[in-house]
Amino acid sequence: MNDGPHCTLYLTLMAALLSVGGCQPVNNTPPPRGPVAPATQEAPGLSPVEQVFAAAEAGGDAFEKIDGIQDLLSKASKAQSNGDGVRARRFYRQVLTQEPGHAGARHQLGLSLYKDGEVEDALRELENGMRRNPGHGPTRQDFAIIARKQGRPAAALEAVRPLAFQGDRKASLTFAALLEETGDHRGAIDAYRRIARLDPADTRALEQLAALSARHGSADDALAAYILV
Repeated sequence: MNDGPHCTLYLTLMAALLSVGGCQPVNNTPPPRGPVAPATQEAPGLSPVEQVFAAAEAGGDAFEKIDGIQDLLSKASKAQSNGDGVRARRFYRQVLTQEPGHAGARHQLGLSLYKDGEVEDALRELENGMRRNPGHGPTRQDFAIIARKQGRPAAALEAVRPLAFQGDRKASLTFAALLEETGDHRGAIDAYRRIARLDPADTRALEQLAALSARHGSADDALAAYILV
């Protein structure tokens, strides 16, 4: 075959046919009877080449959605940096309209509300975020910080509990402090001791362990902790 546009078109069509199974051996066995699962049904009336282009177009919608969300998040971040929380929240809410489970957008929406003094709305958004994305650590940590400042140590404790002793030193220290604030002194002593064992160089945990043991634990525990400090 001569080189030129016809050759290029031929190669393009052959590549498309191969991508949909054109290189499979011919099978003259009649297909089994019965219903075909929806996932394996071919688009009616489309040739193999047309199916390839149809699939590409369908995938393009997903990429366009992702690009749109990233653009909104970028605009929201810029607006918040410029001190325009109202505009930033409008962009975050547009993201959540398209993707209600977007953890980052809901987290930032809650922080934006808090920065503008809308504390209860901020807590509601962060709490909603914890329900939708239980494993999103930043949402849990910031909910705990705000709830603690609002005098709700019990709510803060439950928010940060899943993060304790999972490699986040700050979350573990917050958890231990909240145990103490909610009156669980024995639990707080155990938590500080566990933090100190995980990181013997953590003097803050040792200091808290020593002080708490002196007030609510045993003299031996307090002395041991003071020696290590």
